[in-house]
Amino acid sequence: MFPAVVLFIKCTDGSYFRGGTISWLPQTNNPSVINSTRAVIINQRYAWLESTVSSVCSPTTILSYGLIGDNTTNKLNCLSSSTTCTTANFPTNLTTLVPCTDYNSLLNMSTGESSLIFNLTVKTDGLVIGYGSHSTDLSWMPLNMINDSALVNISMYLNLSARSDNGLINSSPTTSNPFVIFVQVNVNTSINIPMADIDGDIIQCRFAESSKNYNGITVDECGEVCYSEALPNATVLFSEDSICTLNVTLPSSGYYAVALQLEDFLENATEPLSSVPLQFVLYAYEESNITTNSSTNCTIAPNITSIDPDNPSPGSTVYAAVNVPYTATINAQSGCGIQPNTSIINFLTISPPGMIKTDVPFLESDGSTYGINLLWVPTSDQLGMNYTFCAIAIDINLYTSEQYCFDFMVGPKTTTSGPYITQPITTITTTSTTTTTTGQPVNYLPLEVGLGIGIGLPLLCLLGFIARNYIWRYLFGFLRSIFDSRVGNYRTADDLSLQKMTPPPSRSLDEKDPKKTPDYREQYINEKNSSSSPSNQKQSNLIRRKSASPSTTSAFELGSLSSTTISMFSSTTNALPTDRVEHIASSTTNPLLLGGSILVRAYNKQNDSV
Repeated sequence: MFPAVVLFIKCTDGSYFRGGTISWLPQTNNPSVINSTRAVIINQRYAWLESTVSSVCSPTTILSYGLIGDNTTNKLNCLSSSTTCTTANFPTNLTTLVPCTDYNSLLNMSTGESSLIFNLTVKTDGLVIGYGSHSTDLSWMPLNMINDSALVNISMYLNLSARSDNGLINSSPTTSNPFVIFVQVNVNTSINIPMADIDGDIIQCRFAESSKNYNGITVDECGEVCYSEALPNATVLFSEDSICTLNVTLPSSGYYAVALQLEDFLENATEPLSSVPLQFVLYAYEESNITTNSSTNCTIAPNITSIDPDNPSPGSTVYAAVNVPYTATINAQSGCGIQPNTSIINFLTISPPGMIKTDVPFLESDGSTYGINLLWVPTSDQLGMNYTFCAIAIDINLYTSEQYCFDFMVGPKTTTSGPYITQPITTITTTSTTTTTTGQPVNYLPLEVGLGIGIGLPLLCLLGFIARNYIWRYLFGFLRSIFDSRVGNYRTADDLSLQKMTPPPSRSLDEKDPKKTPDYREQYINEKNSSSSPSNQKQSNLIRRKSASPSTTSAFELGSLSSTTISMFSSTTNALPTDRVEHIASSTTNPLLLGGSILVRAYNKQNDSV
């Protein structure tokens, strides 16, 4: 069972009601939880007879946000049980009086709109809210087909339960339908009812009922202007695929009331998520009201050509800044261009609170365009709010243009001039729309600085790491190779100690170096040995064989032999190395007789160590 809120309005005391609509949406997109508190926004828009004292409107009234409506009964009441109303925390000070936003002297009509924000506790048994006094005083303006005073009830079904598709609170359908529509007598006329739903739900429309049950609560949705009482029997309402069309033929001139309900559904669902009212009047006029000169009579409807200077397209959103004046001109032309009896005599508008307009259209310099001026300075109280502006042009023959609507979003004051406009681009294959931003200059400096810091600093650190761990390592090795080639392979004492600890692998004396690297010492020794006697060669071979014997373990001692070493830095006298040079000569044998020279023996020792 869904929680429900039902609003119905009973207008009294001769206020001469001319139509109204109510819609609702959650203030935030928080999930719906039973017994939790959620803020709800109730949007109310009503039209009244402007000549009544309580509904007089003027530019001064609009600029001062003066309230219009029924002075006798103007509170929303909880109609559920007192226990349910208390546990739901329903406020007792919600008013149906609205600030005047538009007035039309030719139609004797004033309209107003308000948005109320209040908290409700989500309950499983639902909640019914109503506005009415059960009075028999006249509420509606004089209507055809109604012989006596007609009472007004407007009902709304508010569902706070979680949607099955996303767990959030639902938002109701909305409409920008005008409160008066012109219809020629005895002409079958199709009227398209604009509907929208921010959740993208399927929207259906139906006639309001005098006895509608919402979860066990019976509500009167239409008072005394229900379909069977207020419209001809041949009237038909079509509703399919989120399109609502009223097909009507009115038998005589005057006003007729229409009471509808707009409901949103999930796909393949039979129970609505919500139901909101739309009530308005049809004004039927005789053909004699139209100019009868056939040579100048125009039967083509006028059209709104532009909204200067920004020209927002229908359905687009205009960014309006707090305390910054928004000015525009609504331009319209007759469907027949420059011809006699084709002037634009009136505009019907739906405006944000505080916007003033030209009362009577003026002829522009081109001689065929008529316009009205708009002026609006959003206040800080309107910050974050969204409003819809709509206009309809009416020519002297009472033909009306298509309704031209765009939205306002109120934001803080910015440093850029001109409104910020998002234009919708509608594709053919889908019902969704995308927007592209135009009109406001974009400052890329913060983006460039952010990218420079966010990307440049880590990149600099990476390059430093590479330079430290790779480039410097190879550069150091390159410099060291240059140093070794100039100075020689310098070994520290630690290097020599390590060499002592790691003995070379054993090799045969006759085994050649696999790399076969030329050695200047070998070349030198071969040349000397080639002139030696056979006995010396035999003795040298003997020395090599004995040196390879495992019994030879003593080190080759050079004793006091010394030499002078010349380097690039200085000339010093150093002892020749005495480590790891083996020999087989006894202490009584002259080392010069064993294998020739010291250089020969060192070369043999080198082969042994390899």
